[in-house]
Amino acid sequence: MNPITRKNYTAAIHITTGGIMTVIATILDYRSAIPVLTGYISANLVRLPSETRAPLSPPRQRGFRFPTFRNGIAQAIVILAATAALKTVIPPHILLPLLGIAAFLSLAHLSRMDHATIRFMAIAGLGCATTLRHHIHGLLGFAIIMLPAAPCLLGAAGFAITGGLLTVVGITAALTVFLHRLYNRRTCDALLTLILLAYVLTAAFFIASGPVGIVSILLLVTALLLTALHRIARTRTWRLP
Repeated sequence: MNPITRKNYTAAIHITTGGIMTVIATILDYRSAIPVLTGYISANLVRLPSETRAPLSPPRQRGFRFPTFRNGIAQAIVILAATAALKTVIPPHILLPLLGIAAFLSLAHLSRMDHATIRFMAIAGLGCATTLRHHIHGLLGFAIIMLPAAPCLLGAAGFAITGGLLTVVGITAALTVFLHRLYNRRTCDALLTLILLAYVLTAAFFIASGPVGIVSILLLVTALLLTALHRIARTRTWRLP
């Protein structure tokens, strides 16, 4: 099911088989080594038509659809167009919160996760990074358009809002993937809520250190948490639930 692993195994099998056949042909008659090797390579490069082969399809259709890269680009363009249109009639101190709300709603839609897909990808041998990339195509499309364009419309404040939201949603997506590889859906939701509460309490405890200190502490805690969860979630690859 993993294309890269499948290609590696296929190459190893062909190299081993072709080498054994060449050695045997050389021992029997050295003049037949080249025709045997050429015939083996030709037989594996040319695919014969087959009427019995059918495309792989799931036993039942599921209603969940992943946001695509184009979905992220389209939503970012719509938000930027609306912001540019409202910029002339709404002052910046009102427009910035509206941009933040619109970006948050869009990112909440683009970062949707499917528990069954994450579990299946772990069972199929796909790693944490591959699973995460599969779920954040929409976020990448949104970021590519929004991050360069937001400062042009609203300056550094627009970049700070969109960049901060993208960072938070990206971290949440990584936590969600790691937790869903380890626990069931309800446990994951409960743990995510507890982690969010822990972040709020940590920020409140270190409020005297100022915004820079709070952000630095939260980033350090996030790095440690993601590292620990990644090490545990990585061991669940190929394991049945």
